[in-house]
Amino acid sequence: MGELKELSVVKIAARKFVTPLADLAALTSIVDGVLENNPFECTAYQVGTTSHLPVEKSKEIYTARIAYLDADAKTIGSVSIGRPPPPVTPRRSRPSS
Repeated sequence: MGELKELSVVKIAARKFVTPLADLAALTSIVDGVLENNPFECTAYQVGTTSHLPVEKSKEIYTARIAYLDADAKTIGSVSIGRPPPPVTPRRSRPSS
């Protein structure tokens, strides 16, 4: 996939894609793959009586950043726009066997 660049001490990282994502379906497939396959090998945990899957989606935010470039391909300005996500049915924890 490529290297992630650590932005700060909080759990945020940024990755610049070589090719932009084609559409929301492409982004959704990446997120679903992380949720279903747990490629980061996170562990399940319990808080009180609530069991949690190793990877859960806690919130969803859509933001687009548009960069304005000059003739030399240098950024001369940018704007970010956002919108609330569409309603999504949360995944339920799997019952323990």
